[in-house]
Amino acid sequence: MNVFDNYLFRCSSLGKIMVGINPPLTSNQEAELARLSEKHKSAKLTDKQIITLGDLLNKKSNPRDLTIGVKNYLAELHVETLFSRSKYITNKYCEKGINVEEQSLTLYTVTQHKFLQKNKERFNNEYITGEPDNKQGIIRDIKSSWDFSTFPFHDIDLKNKAYYWQMQGYMWLTGLKKAEIAYCLVDTPFKNIDDEIRRLDWKFELFDSDGNINEDRIDLVVETISNLIYTRKGLEEYCNQSPNIRIEWFMNFKEVNPKYRVKIFEIDYNQEDIELMKLQIVKCRAYLNELQSSIN
Repeated sequence: MNVFDNYLFRCSSLGKIMVGINPPLTSNQEAELARLSEKHKSAKLTDKQIITLGDLLNKKSNPRDLTIGVKNYLAELHVETLFSRSKYITNKYCEKGINVEEQSLTLYTVTQHKFLQKNKERFNNEYITGEPDNKQGIIRDIKSSWDFSTFPFHDIDLKNKAYYWQMQGYMWLTGLKKAEIAYCLVDTPFKNIDDEIRRLDWKFELFDSDGNINEDRIDLVVETISNLIYTRKGLEEYCNQSPNIRIEWFMNFKEVNPKYRVKIFEIDYNQEDIELMKLQIVKCRAYLNELQSSIN
C-alpha cells in the first residue's frame, strides 16, 4: 500500500482540489450519447452529430488531469505531511473571523430566532474528514465578514465555490441533505481597528508630534472606524478606551440594523458532485504517492 492511499482530505481544503475538473455528463448528455451511439451503428450520423458524439465520448472517457494549481497545493500538502509541520497562515480577515465567532453566532441567533450549539464532533469517511460548525437538522457554517464592503449583501448566489465544496463534504460526512452558509457582519475587535489606524498613520501621517489626530485627517479616521463598527454601543466603547478618538467626531454615525447584517445562502446535497469528489480525491492521492516515490 502506498503512503497516501488512505489520506483523508479536510473539508476546508476541498475547494483547493476541486479546481479545473470536468464535471460528469448530465442526464441529458448521457441520453444523447446513448442515442447517437446507437444511431452510429447504422452509419446514419450527420457530420454535426459525429462531432457531438466525439465530444461526448471524449468528455466521458478523458477526465481532465489535475491542474497546476491543484498540483502545487498537493506539493505543499506533501511537504507538510512528510515533515509533520504545517504553515500557519493568518491575516486580518482570518483574525477577525476567529475573534468574533461568538458575536456572529449571537447575531445569527437573534436575527434567525434559532439557538445554535457549537458542534465539537469530528466526522470521517473513507475519503474526507471534517468538523462542521453546527449540525442541528442541517449543516450551518458561520462566516464573519471583514467589513461592509466584503459582506455579500446583494449577492443572490454563493460566489465562493470553496465554501460550496466544504458544505458538500460536511453533508456527505453527516448524512444531512441541507446546508447553509451564514455571513455575519459584526463589530471589528478593537485591536484590529487599532492596527488599521496604525496602517493609515504610516501612509497619511495621522498623528501630530503630541500623539493627537491631525485635524485634516479626522474625516479619514471617522470613515475608517465607521466602516468597521456597526453599533452605537461598539462605537462608544471603542472611543472610551482610545486616548486619541473622540465620540463627538461621529455625529453622523448610523447603526446598521441587525437584520441587514446576516446573509444566508442555502446549499442542497448533490450526489453527482460527491461522486466527482471521490474521483478527484483518488487522483490527488495518486499524485501524492508520485511525490513520495520521487524522494524514496
